[in-house]
Amino acid sequence: MVEPSPYIFGILVNPTKENTALTSIEVLRFLQERSFPFVVEDALVDMLRKNGAEVGNLSGATRDEVAAKSSVIIVYGGDGTLLTAAQYSLQYDVPILGVNLGKLGFPADLKPDSNIG
Repeated sequence: MVEPSPYIFGILVNPTKENTALTSIEVLRFLQERSFPFVVEDALVDMLRKNGAEVGNLSGATRDEVAAKSSVIIVYGGDGTLLTAAQYSLQYDVPILGVNLGKLGFPADLKPDSNIG
């Protein structure tokens, strides 16, 4: 029997970045296939629906709710998105993992094509 994950993954995004839909849907599938609990922000659900992605009963939450419910937050965007996410994560002492979809990516940990598995 597989033990349930003690972690809840939060996902925050910059919906204006062109790679966001493709990259985030891959991670959502990864989490779903492994039955990892997660919470995503409203903007991501809206963006995925607009791009025709099959989201089923996926519902979103505000950025504050994502931070409050998460054990770790995965952030997709540029430096500004990461800094904004940091403001929310600090309130709840939640670590963040930045995936750079912007140009500079100074504070980001990964690029979308990084292989961490």
